[in-house]
Amino acid sequence: MPKGEFVSIFDCDHVPTRSFLQMTMGWFLKEKELAMMQTPHHFFSPDPFERNLGRFRKTPNEGTLFYGLVQDGNDMWDATFFCGSCAVIRRGPLDEIGGIAVETVTEDAHTSLRLHRRGIYLRLYAYSAGGGAGDGEFIRAYRPAHPLGARDGADIPPR
Repeated sequence: MPKGEFVSIFDCDHVPTRSFLQMTMGWFLKEKELAMMQTPHHFFSPDPFERNLGRFRKTPNEGTLFYGLVQDGNDMWDATFFCGSCAVIRRGPLDEIGGIAVETVTEDAHTSLRLHRRGIYLRLYAYSAGGGAGDGEFIRAYRPAHPLGARDGADIPPR
């Protein structure tokens, strides 16, 4: 088992930009209490709505709304949450909460809640530093995550 001080997490269809660590790691040196730096997800292909409506790159997509408004607002109120990919997490706080929460399919949100409950803070680096396929034969083999997140977010046990 690796013992490094930091863990970088990417979905299987995501890759970091060349400058990912340069853009994110300095914040951990500046803010010693920082537990996680989340970066926006960027997809290189259209999501089902963009493809079916013929709107890919013609109108802002869901990620632009989420990372540009919702998550940015969360960050302002010290309520940023882990989105499961494109992030760096400090191992110490992650170990304190027992690692990534695996009891639900919304392990990212559940992990965020565990960190926030302990007063450990997370931040958003508002520039995309990783991207993913988001479509194609590889992705069709797997069930889309958004319906799971919408349905199973309620499965996160209350305090």
